[in-house]
Amino acid sequence: MKLLSNSLFKHQEGFAFIVVLSILALVTGLALVSFSTSDTDRKISANYYETTNAYYAAEAGVVRTCAKLKDSLSWRGTYSGVPVAGGRGKYDVVIYDSIQFPVLKDSLLIKSTGKIPGSPGSESVIEALVAPKKVRRFRYAAFGDTLLRLGGTTLVDAYNSDSGSYSPYGMGGDLGSNDEIYLEGTTDVYGDATTPDTIQSSFNVNIYGTEDQSAPADPLDPITAEEMAYAQANNRAPAGLTLTGGATYNAATGRLWASGVGNNITMVSGTYYYNDIELQSGAQLIIPSGENVIIYLADSLYAAGATLVNNSLKAENLQIYSTGSTVNLTGSAAMYAAIYAPNAQIVVDGNSNLYGSVIGKSVYLDGTAGIHYDRNLTKRLASGGYKVVAWKVL
Repeated sequence: MKLLSNSLFKHQEGFAFIVVLSILALVTGLALVSFSTSDTDRKISANYYETTNAYYAAEAGVVRTCAKLKDSLSWRGTYSGVPVAGGRGKYDVVIYDSIQFPVLKDSLLIKSTGKIPGSPGSESVIEALVAPKKVRRFRYAAFGDTLLRLGGTTLVDAYNSDSGSYSPYGMGGDLGSNDEIYLEGTTDVYGDATTPDTIQSSFNVNIYGTEDQSAPADPLDPITAEEMAYAQANNRAPAGLTLTGGATYNAATGRLWASGVGNNITMVSGTYYYNDIELQSGAQLIIPSGENVIIYLADSLYAAGATLVNNSLKAENLQIYSTGSTVNLTGSAAMYAAIYAPNAQIVVDGNSNLYGSVIGKSVYLDGTAGIHYDRNLTKRLASGGYKVVAWKVL
């Protein structure tokens, strides 16, 4: 009985060995499967990471191209292998217009390809359809991008020159800034005052519209290189000028100058391009009734004790666009004009009343001045670059 029992145990030891080997094989197989799955997951994650970076690179290409087109509407260049700041990706960009695809008309197709160096399988392609964007530059009575300050005795209101002559205290005539607004002295504002920053006003200030200190930023659109080039190529000076007394125009330097009573400059309809304009001591810049004048300045406008005479009494008939840093208007006469100088410090001083709109980097009004917004300017549209209207990831 004892011998039989030992014999059975010996046979069971061989079976146990087989069972142990089977279990070890199973565990090893599971480990290998788990390792393979983990490796696959790692590769999938890595590929997703690289593809995501490639997408962001392609997106960066579209954003940069839109910014370039805002600055230069006719730009049709390309980008190749441009690295993304702070990232691993690079992008290539090609622009298609109506020359390649007539169906586009005035729209553009931006094709941006994002790539990750060293990862050939990681690529993302975005096609963005962009259309021209129109903006209303003269949507405020006065707007100072970095500062708006009104002092002295100032009246801000609105009227519509298409409906008749100015009548005081009309509702409208908004003030705006992307920074602080200071309202001092005796100031009455018959429109809104809006900024994402703060509005500081003294005791004798009245705002009859809405006062908003949490408004979204309202960035000024640049005067494009195309606008300036067009004005220079189609400059009506000197043919469109009549100079009396000692008024002068220097075609070589682009300087228009007059000083003293009787020394006047008259302009007929057209687009004019100057480097700078300086008027002093009773000199006049005259726009006859019925004439429509648009002036582009590369530098400053300085009118001290001089007058901008717009006989049509409509701001749209005298539009001044400046890429310079200074616009200075002092005196006591009424001025009917729309002034857009996004890089300039604009000062309106003395007893000047401006009927129209004044937009600059900073705007300062003092003395017994007034800004009487002409609502007729809202119909004046300018190109504001391109906006994305459709977006597809290939």
